[in-house]
Amino acid sequence: MEIGEIVENYSIGPQLGQGGFGKIYSVKDISSGKVYAMKIETEKRDRKPIQYERQVLGKIQGIPYFPKIYDYGSYKGLQWIIIELIGPSLSTIAKNLESNKYTIATALRTSLQVLYALESLHSLGFVHRDIKPGNILVRLNPGQICLIDFGLVRIYRDQRTRSHLPPRQHTGFRGTKAYASLNAHNQFDLSRRDDLVSWFYLTFEMVNGTLPWKGMTNNMEVALMKKNYNITGSLQDQCPDLIPIWNHIISLSFDEDPDYEMIGGIMKRACDNRGIKTDDPYDWDRYVTKYKNDLSTQFGVNVDDMIGDVNTGSFDIAGLVGIVDIPGIEYPLIKNRQRRESTTMQLSELNERDSYSCCC
Repeated sequence: MEIGEIVENYSIGPQLGQGGFGKIYSVKDISSGKVYAMKIETEKRDRKPIQYERQVLGKIQGIPYFPKIYDYGSYKGLQWIIIELIGPSLSTIAKNLESNKYTIATALRTSLQVLYALESLHSLGFVHRDIKPGNILVRLNPGQICLIDFGLVRIYRDQRTRSHLPPRQHTGFRGTKAYASLNAHNQFDLSRRDDLVSWFYLTFEMVNGTLPWKGMTNNMEVALMKKNYNITGSLQDQCPDLIPIWNHIISLSFDEDPDYEMIGGIMKRACDNRGIKTDDPYDWDRYVTKYKNDLSTQFGVNVDDMIGDVNTGSFDIAGLVGIVDIPGIEYPLIKNRQRRESTTMQLSELNERDSYSCCC
């Protein structure tokens, strides 16, 4: 697509990113002047992750850690969806920091937010299966993180009985090599524990500055290094607070409930022990400001004034009619006390054909 091209009521702006799915553009609603993001893919693909992602997003709206979806359609052989405009990813920001790594204050607080996002997703009956820094974006306003890319999401609970689905056989590799669990490398079915392994690798990378196997291309070599690497030994110098979390995660069985409250409590104590406050500046603040200014220049408007409504605000856990009860969550999930039957019903409508592999 070209800048200035019109797709229905949207004017195409600068490209924001791309991947195996297609491309993401910034767009401006011609009627309202609001700025959004448009994700596109070709309709010729046998598998259509955008169509599936739109269905998943439709089931998790109203939670602050997930993008708000506004519109969708097709254009010149392309499928597209309109979502809120979000900022750069954690991986992009790290590459633009002087030290190319995060401070411990930003690493721990950001990791805690990602944990809350995962807990929210899991409580609604989904596993993500591709947690990585590239799928964690920083919102432009007010700077909260947002989990994206739901093309590999899978339902893990039976929608009638609410019991955990049994593991499937020979599912193939799912995820991204650097952050995937050993179960993914072994092509086993994935569950909540595997999302948490990926979350821990993300946390380790933010605290340590890199992953020992980062940049390796051979899947088996990466898996072998993960199997033999002494993570707890490395954490002794960097952040020993995280060792009990790792030990808990790798002890989980396929269908076992993770102890999110324990994990979050350890993370918060790690912050307290270092004098880290919730309102301390984040390492990304300066970069996100530049990112917004560049977008404002390209659009010729103040992006802060033109961003569409986002999923932020006060949320009340008492309104959750979820798949499991999760006490003690720091950021409650549903923003009103009315029963949200659509949250847990009709998930079986989603097309869950799992005949593909992703190993990027």
